[in-house]
Amino acid sequence: MPLPAVKETINSVLDKAPEVVRERPEASIGLSAFLTAYSLTWTVQRAAKKYMPGPLYRGLNKFVAIAAWSTPFVYAAADPAGMQDLMQQDPEIFAGLLGADAGIGIRAAQGSREKPKEQDPEGPYMDFDKGKIMY
Repeated sequence: MPLPAVKETINSVLDKAPEVVRERPEASIGLSAFLTAYSLTWTVQRAAKKYMPGPLYRGLNKFVAIAAWSTPFVYAAADPAGMQDLMQQDPEIFAGLLGADAGIGIRAAQGSREKPKEQDPEGPYMDFDKGKIMY
């Protein structure tokens, strides 16, 4: 069962939402979870791309994509009754989980195809004339 705080948060957001959103809470929660997870994953990727070598960056993105896509299936295999209860009793939370998994998985898969910034073979170094670390 989900935490009561999650349900309270969902209900407080839906109470303030327009009527269109209240009519389809699963769709709006799923979409907002997707967009949030996608943008957070993109932000983390920007930071990682700056500091990680290319093969490690792409490998990490592939791992994250596989983990995100497999999470619902692993949970369903490990606890079928729990997954069925979640789908039937808390469809909003289920939609949010699927939306977040999809957002992370799609952005990580896109990141695994990106070419990272070319790095200096010597690695980062301190440029004392400019007073900052050079990459």
